[in-house]
Amino acid sequence: MGRSEGWEEPTLEDPARGKPGTGRVERWHRRIVIGVVGAVYFAALCFDIGAEGGRDAALFYGITGFAITFPILLLLGKFVAAVVGKIRILKAGARIAVIVAPAVLLAGFLAYEGYRTQDPLVKFQRWMVSPAPPSLRIVSVYTYKGFNYRDWAFHFRIAPDDLPKLLASRPYRHEVDPAGFDLAQVRGNGRRRPDFPVPPSDFTAIHRYHFHAPTGRVGYDVTLYGDASQTEFYAYGYVE
Repeated sequence: MGRSEGWEEPTLEDPARGKPGTGRVERWHRRIVIGVVGAVYFAALCFDIGAEGGRDAALFYGITGFAITFPILLLLGKFVAAVVGKIRILKAGARIAVIVAPAVLLAGFLAYEGYRTQDPLVKFQRWMVSPAPPSLRIVSVYTYKGFNYRDWAFHFRIAPDDLPKLLASRPYRHEVDPAGFDLAQVRGNGRRRPDFPVPPSDFTAIHRYHFHAPTGRVGYDVTLYGDASQTEFYAYGYVE
């Protein structure tokens, strides 16, 4: 049969074919793109959380955070696409790009924050003192985020002239024990936690600086153990 005069091939925008992106191929394309973006967003979220809270925190909070925030980001993208669609016609590819744009932007921000947070100096300035003293040399660092608490540990060296700058951040109580303070509990914590800074057997903690603030059930505690010269320290903190 011949085609009547004036007949035109239907296009994606043709009402007879439905709205853009409603075809089978377009639906599968949208699902693939959203799946890939979701995987990238989940990885960035876990990376950001794990950079400071550790692997366990990344898995727990990453899964929970992804399940809550990713659908919200997609709804936000769909809302923006609907608003833009009222102004100009969006083809299927452009509509998908607008829908996933919020998740992509947030994933990029989380990846940047995770990379920045991995810096030991950034962690030290967050949990110990900011700005860090010029002579500070961080040897090792440990941070962990639990369900309702955080703890951290640092092994660092510092010049005696910069010690007052470090201690000015909190009202520490200074104690001295010429025989050395007992570090059995600290070393016990190190056996249960990988990468936890543990004083070696030849380290004698002559000086101890302790700070406590009553917050939550346990409180906010920071303890520094220093050698006789007060140039090498092991610092431990906990907050609920």
